[in-house]
Amino acid sequence: MCFLLAAGGCPPGGGSGWGEKGARSFRLKDPELVEASGIACSLRRSGYFWIHNDSGGLPRLFAVDERGRTAGTVLLGGVLALDWEDCALEPPREKGGVPMLWAGDIGNNLGMPLLKVLYRFPEPYPGKLGKLKGKVLKIPKKEFSVFRCRFPGGRRDCECLMVHPLTGIPYLVPAVNGPEAGLFRWPGKLEAGRKVRILEKAALLRVPLSTPAGRRIRGGDFGPGGKWFVLRSLTHLLIYSFPPVRPGGKKDSPPVLRPLLVLKAPKEIQGEGVAVEPGGKALWLCGEGKGSKVIRVPLPEIRVLSPKPGRPKKKG
Repeated sequence: MCFLLAAGGCPPGGGSGWGEKGARSFRLKDPELVEASGIACSLRRSGYFWIHNDSGGLPRLFAVDERGRTAGTVLLGGVLALDWEDCALEPPREKGGVPMLWAGDIGNNLGMPLLKVLYRFPEPYPGKLGKLKGKVLKIPKKEFSVFRCRFPGGRRDCECLMVHPLTGIPYLVPAVNGPEAGLFRWPGKLEAGRKVRILEKAALLRVPLSTPAGRRIRGGDFGPGGKWFVLRSLTHLLIYSFPPVRPGGKKDSPPVLRPLLVLKAPKEIQGEGVAVEPGGKALWLCGEGKGSKVIRVPLPEIRVLSPKPGRPKKKG
């Protein structure tokens, strides 16, 4: 099945939903993984995922297989997990390179912190974690990069971190309850350090849903090649083309993007994270709660011909 996401923005015919062929799920078995907030599909071993808790715990990520079993954890040394909301994987840009794993302390605990902190380090091989003492890989502070940033205009809650697969540039989408959300990117060259960078607004995103549960963005991820990205709320999945194109004659206005496809999300206790499966054939969703499900949502083939705005087609 193929959706041609072209200039008009309306995929022709057919439909794709989480209940169709290819959908499956598993439950998280680790009793310490009760607030699953971010998820990323491992690029080093197929069938494994990196998942982390929301807040109130250690700065760590869990390597989980497709049976819901924890293979081990990665613990970052010398930092806190105030409100980890999302994670992402950055593919290597050179043959034989190692993917980079990102984690975002970007949420609103402790009074909506102005500062957003991103962590980046080489993705460990999930299958080797079980051989370590306590199945824990401790990464000292000198072995991961720290990026500090903030949104322009003041404090904003945020639950969505995406990293473009070709450039390695991080993008953040604030959590708002209105019909529009901003797509913000790291400004200029990506440099780690103590300097706090002010994020740049890359686009204005239309969120054509009527309820706060549908509008509030809780996670996102880029598709293969960075030609599209997906955002999720509690109730829906929204796919947008990338890169944004600025409207003609409006040099001072950010591009406006409307979703090219809107899917109804499967029912979850509290849906939080979304990851694009390598190859782009499906999405993987996670959410909070003891023994919560990780759900695979099949997708049609997505070929973006033109990132011009148009009316989305809703499914489900």
